Amino acid sequence: MSVATCFPGRGTITEETYLKGKGEGRAEALVDVLEMRGLTVTDEARERITGTTDAETLTAWLA
Repeated sequence: MSVATCFPGRGTITEETYLKGKGEGRAEALVDVLEMRGLTVTDEARERITGTTDAETLTAWLA
């Protein structure tokens, strides 16, 4: 009996949901880091950050 894998790159609903959640987590972490460093995150900036689900972009912003 073999087990089929759903990741990576198969474009399944499970994979898309996982990646979306991963991006949302990074976006929230980025906002948290900015606020912990004493920076004011405007509503506009918060929407832009949390509206971004691309993990590479969020990682670059965090760096």
